[in-house]
Amino acid sequence: MRTRSASWSDIPLELAGLVLRRLPAHVDRVRFAAVCPQWRAAARGVPPLPPPMPLLALPDGTVYSFPGSEPLRFPACAGYADACGGNWLAFSGEDGSGGFLRDPFSNATVTLPDLPRPAAAVVR
Repeated sequence: MRTRSASWSDIPLELAGLVLRRLPAHVDRVRFAAVCPQWRAAARGVPPLPPPMPLLALPDGTVYSFPGSEPLRFPACAGYADACGGNWLAFSGEDGSGGFLRDPFSNATVTLPDLPRPAAAVVR
């Protein structure tokens, strides 16, 4: 008689959700959801997770996730000007134009409106 070998995708969704809640790094949460469709469903069905540990993004496009992991490379994110809420990196536009925001994980981009230029000061 042949027995079916157990698969990690067969664990109960409730148990998968408990495992996910114990992962403090955003990168590990993304990896968790990438394991299989069942774990992705578990990730969507979990009540709000505690905030993930912060990421350290360097201007060369290298990102470190805490606690300890190998550096991640996001070459398209090299040269960012600032970081803001969530995973967004801010890039300044050419010649003072509005610029854009980019999420290095999803590669989503939001174009920002041009900023008004300050009027030149008049010296008397």
